[in-house]
Amino acid sequence: MPIRLIDTGTVPCLRSQTLYHALARVKTSAIPDTVIFAAPAEPYVCIGFHQELEREIDVLYCKANGIPVVRRETGGRALYLDKDQLFVQWIFGQDRLRWRLESRFALFAGPLVQAYRALGISAKFCPANDIQVAARKTFTSLQSGLHTSLRESAA
Repeated sequence: MPIRLIDTGTVPCLRSQTLYHALARVKTSAIPDTVIFAAPAEPYVCIGFHQELEREIDVLYCKANGIPVVRRETGGRALYLDKDQLFVQWIFGQDRLRWRLESRFALFAGPLVQAYRALGISAKFCPANDIQVAARKTFTSLQSGLHTSLRESAA
């Protein structure tokens, strides 16, 4: 089955989070695996499902500066996100993915490393889930099972 690509362009912060959640919920074997490109239109902070809001971010600073805070349905750490970042989100049926988590990270990061290198940027995959350029993290990979599909997001 072919892989569907959805390029949303720049979208509001809630759309950048809710689109992959919605696609994961409706994913069946009849719906193609999907890759989404999305960039948030405005800055926001996104926190993981299990994080304690007040311990992770400066809520007063965010309020004072008009920075929305969004809690996602997946785990992971708090992230500051803005229009200069591209999200690459994969929604695949679990039966179409490699079994070992480390292999999945390498599978998703590989094409991004190749794209960096094609642009003349010396990037490398750093297990378990990062890509680095000049010893700085430029990509992190989060994986979670949402319903019956697996969602992968790079930010």
